[in-house]
Amino acid sequence: MGIETITKGTIFLLPINVPGALLAMGYLHAGMSGGEVGISGLEIKGVMEVEVSVIKSHLYPLPLAVHRLLYTIASSPDLGQTTETATLMATGLLTAHGGLDTNQAIALQSIAGDLQICQVVDPNKTCCFAIPRTVTEQLRMERMEFCRNTFGLGLKRQKAT
Repeated sequence: MGIETITKGTIFLLPINVPGALLAMGYLHAGMSGGEVGISGLEIKGVMEVEVSVIKSHLYPLPLAVHRLLYTIASSPDLGQTTETATLMATGLLTAHGGLDTNQAIALQSIAGDLQICQVVDPNKTCCFAIPRTVTEQLRMERMEFCRNTFGLGLKRQKAT
């Protein structure tokens, strides 16, 4: 996916479309620019510790990442479609869980949101739309309550190295 903001402490939610989930994690970057355009960033050897939870139903567009900001994430072969999808996913979150109507959500996104190109090196281009934590807090979409209470995180733990 090439998302440089997925770091220690990030809650990252993915859809599961096959039995057994088939979760795989790749490599770590010591450094990578936003909008990864070459073959790779500065890849390094390392160890990741992750908590994996199974959520039987979801109320939000996935994938979704929450850390210092709330990110909706989209990938497709067409960069224009990818940016539109990530933006519409963020609009949906703000209307469904932030108490805003569509016009208010779009206005807020234009003022405080951040549409980012994550990578264009793969056949499926990836973009994310970032909503600042100050916005999610004011709309009562605060990170820990938003994710832990809604998704019941912490149900199943596994350590991956």
